[in-house]
Order: sequence, then C-alpha cells, then structure tokens
Amino acid sequence: MMKVRNSCPQRNLAALVLTAFLLAFAGGSAHAQTTGAGSINGAVTDASQAAVPAATVTVIDVDTGVKHVYTTDAAGLYAAPFLLPGHYEVDATASNFNKVQETGITLLVGQTLTINLSLKVSGANTTVEVSAMSEILDTEKTEVSQEVDSHLISNLPVNAQLVELCASNSECYAGRHLRPDQLPRHQRSL
Repeated sequence: MMKVRNSCPQRNLAALVLTAFLLAFAGGSAHAQTTGAGSINGAVTDASQAAVPAATVTVIDVDTGVKHVYTTDAAGLYAAPFLLPGHYEVDATASNFNKVQETGITLLVGQTLTINLSLKVSGANTTVEVSAMSEILDTEKTEVSQEVDSHLISNLPVNAQLVELCASNSECYAGRHLRPDQLPRHQRSL
C-alpha cells in the first residue's frame, strides 16, 4: 500500500489562515454596512383597530428624498430595515381608506422606531372632480386662414411683394395694381 505524504504542510496552513481571514473580513464588512442603520416598523390598522393587510406604506427620507415602499402582511405589519439616520415621513394608503401621514420622525443611529398608523374609511361623500380642457381644434369648420402682417410683407423680396400679396386678392389679378411682368405666369397674356 502506498502512502501519500503531504509535502508542504506550510502551504495548507497558509491557505487555512487566509480563508479564515477572508471570512472574518467579509463578515466584518457586512456588519459595518448595517451598524449605523436604523429601522422603522409598525402596524397599519383601521379605526376599529383591525389589521389592514396589503396596505402600501411609504417611508420617505426627508433629507435625501429617497422613498422606500413596503406592503403590509396579513397581520397589517410592515418593516423598513436598514435605514440611514435622518428625518423621515411615513405614509400609508389602502383601498377604500383615506391616506394617513406621520411626519417629524427622527431616526438615530441603530434605533428601531415603531410607528403605528390608523387608517380611516373613505367617506361615501368623497368628491372626484374631473375637468376637461376645451377642444383646441374646431371639428365643425373646414376653413383655413392666415393673417399677413406688414412685417412679413416688408421682408419679402421686392419684386415678389405685390405678387405674393395679391395671390389671395382677386382685385390684384384683375391687373389693377400689377404690371404685366409682375403677374404670375399663368395670368400673363401670351
């Protein structure tokens, strides 16, 4: 029977020490990411203290404007973990309920706050106002018009000013204001 002898026990020991160091370092960095974080949790209930499942809870960092959106579980509970210290607002909404908002919340390093929210049933007298803009296009008329001001006419080339102006004026085509060379080609006599 052949025996295999480990030719390099120092190499195995070095690999073991390196692995232990990497595991310790990786665990330390994960711990460092959550050390300063706090959390906000709580329950969303109705006026009779019954749980409101599937409510939408929005946690807003007032300092940065970052929004975190959560949904309550079957017991009406929500949890917003790993939040940076700062100032927060918490909003809750659910179908058939009015929105509720809690403001002025200050979260400190490593702190866990409990913010319970109570929703009120939206009343039957809730008014929804819809305003429609008036039509921009008049679909009843097929007219096309354009105003020609003196600035536009004065910017036309000199020989074309009268021709272009008279293109829409039937009296000009009668020849009262134009010389024969100023008439459009189809109006000139051969």
